Amino acid sequence: MTIVAVWEEDGHGWMAADTRFANDSGTITSDSGAKLYSLPIRCHRPGGDGSLRVAHWWSSYGFAFAGAVLPASMTAVTASTLLQQLVGPANTQLPPRFEEIAEFVRSIASKFAREHYDAHQREGALFSAGMLGWCPYDEKFKVAHISPFDGGGGTFDMKVTFPAAPQSGEAWLLLGSEGAKLSFDLEYQQVAHSRARRPILAIENMIAKNGSLVGGALSLAVCQPSSPAGVTLLYRLLPQVPGAPAARRVFNGIDLDKELSQVGNYQVGVIGLA
Repeated sequence: MTIVAVWEEDGHGWMAADTRFANDSGTITSDSGAKLYSLPIRCHRPGGDGSLRVAHWWSSYGFAFAGAVLPASMTAVTASTLLQQLVGPANTQLPPRFEEIAEFVRSIASKFAREHYDAHQREGALFSAGMLGWCPYDEKFKVAHISPFDGGGGTFDMKVTFPAAPQSGEAWLLLGSEGAKLSFDLEYQQVAHSRARRPILAIENMIAKNGSLVGGALSLAVCQPSSPAGVTLLYRLLPQVPGAPAARRVFNGIDLDKELSQVGNYQVGVIGLA
């Protein structure tokens, strides 16, 4: 199972997921799997000085998935590459709408899902995805849900819908099996006393129980509307010993200080959440 939650709270958009990957037989293949991605978007137009392209708008949207890892991750990687290379006419002022970008990502998802279906049959191709971003037109957060649907005759495709926003702090979109969603609902009720970021606490409770295929560690991303707008993937700051002040930075289940500490003279400077 997988659990992914998307919600809006305190003027920011949030995404959280577990990091456990398992194959069709239920065997755990990784506890450091990436289910959240940041999709950079960069729009260009020809420059007045003869330049072929000048960037005039950039941001990033969040992408999350549950289900078949290969077609889903290929969707994220391909979308990330292509969305950074958008080129418009010389008089272009504004970027594509959130809905247009979501449709573009849906078309990529459809290609890889159907390709994987042809090679590995239906169950190995099914996944659902969510997108989160700040819309510069309507000046609000928006969410897209990309999911498979039965086209009849043994075929399927991917569709995109745009769920309405709930109250602040409530899950806007949940991805995963029905069992995982039910477990999330139960854990969410257990942390009702908390005033902030209850989806994070609910998922961490599910991970701590380690009694299902939801497990590994917490993966987390935040989307802000300005200065600059976009999605940032976060590490989780966890105590080395409960109750002690010393802490460790954990990104998708990876200890950034012990496992991936240095790049030459540089350190990984990912922003985190305590």
